[in-house]
Amino acid sequence: MKRLHTLLLSNNHIGRIESTLGETLPSLSTLVLTNNRLVNLSDIDPLVGLPSLRNLCLIDNTLTKRQNYRLYIIFKLPNLKVLDFRKIRPKERQDSEKLFGKPALPGPKDSGKGKAKVFVPGEGIPGVAQPATATTAANSIGMSVEQAQALRAAILAATSMDEVARLERALQSGHIPADIILPSSSSSSSSSSSSSSGSNGHTSGADVDMKQA
Repeated sequence: MKRLHTLLLSNNHIGRIESTLGETLPSLSTLVLTNNRLVNLSDIDPLVGLPSLRNLCLIDNTLTKRQNYRLYIIFKLPNLKVLDFRKIRPKERQDSEKLFGKPALPGPKDSGKGKAKVFVPGEGIPGVAQPATATTAANSIGMSVEQAQALRAAILAATSMDEVARLERALQSGHIPADIILPSSSSSSSSSSSSSSGSNGHTSGADVDMKQA
C-alpha cells in the first residue's frame, strides 16, 4: 500500500476519512472521491497527511457547495496542483492566503490532527472562485457544457486507473476522445433512426425519459 499512487473511491458512500491515511498511503498522488457523503470542509482535514497528493477530485460531495470551498482546500493542501479537474491558479492561492493565512507545508506524519484556523461560514472576500461545475469547467478549457458533462460521466464510470488518467488528461486539455458519446450525437442518431422508421411506415408510440439514478 505504501507504493500506491492512485486511488479511485467514487460512489462509495464515504462520509469520513481516517486520520491515519497518510501513514498508510504516503505515496498517494491522485485521489478521486466523487459522489460520496463528505459534508463539511473539515472532513478533508486528514488529507493533510498525504504529502504527495497533487490531484484531488471531490465533485458531487455536499462540501463542494460550501462557501470558499476551493480556497479552503488550497489552504489545507498547499501541494495540490489540480482540484476537481481544474488547475489551481496563482490568484486562487493568493486569495486563499488572504482569507485563511499562509499554509504550513505538511510533513509525512502530519495527519491534520492539529488545530487549524476555524472556518466561519459567510466569511469571504470579493471575487473568490466558486465550486466546479460542468459549466465552469467547460469555460476554463474551451469545450461545450455537453462535452464536459460527457467526460465527467465517463470518469465516474471508469473501471481502471489508466482509463481515469486518460480521461482526466482529455478534460484538462479540452480534447474529446473518439470513444466518448456526446448527448447531441445520441439525439441525432435517435432522430435519424426515427425518421428511417417513419419512412417504412412504422411509428413510435412512447417517449422514454432517461434519468440518472
